[in-house]
Amino acid sequence: MKKEHLDKSAKTSPLFEKDALDVSEPDFGSDIEQVQKLYTSSIAKLRKQKEGWKSESDMVKDFEKNDELCLNGVCALHRQNIDVNRSDTLRLNSLARKLIDGDSQKKLKKKASELSRLDLDHCRTFAKRYLSRLFKIYLNKSDPFFPTSRSQE
Repeated sequence: MKKEHLDKSAKTSPLFEKDALDVSEPDFGSDIEQVQKLYTSSIAKLRKQKEGWKSESDMVKDFEKNDELCLNGVCALHRQNIDVNRSDTLRLNSLARKLIDGDSQKKLKKKASELSRLDLDHCRTFAKRYLSRLFKIYLNKSDPFFPTSRSQE
């Protein structure tokens, strides 16, 4: 008698109704396509980061997008004692001292978020103005703290 009761309740339970469970094959096609696109995009970004700048125009494009790279450029100019226009000397050195913040190796210590908009604009201006010198520093790997590839920006 108990067995009959269990059989009846199992047949009438909504969990065992044919339409209550979706037993159709899942469609993973669109998920796989999305994962594949994300993977391909990520790999392309990593490859681009690992490669270096091929020209000054590649570097200047990154100066436009990356504040930290501009800050590193100002610090590299300062560390390498690059001759700059007389009118830029005072401001560039002042910015560099602010960015280095007393570091004995003259390594960048400040973040872009810690600077005023004016300071950031000046760093970008100097990085672009002295682009050819920074590109030579990059090619010669003559500065220990200036990025040697895009991944270190």
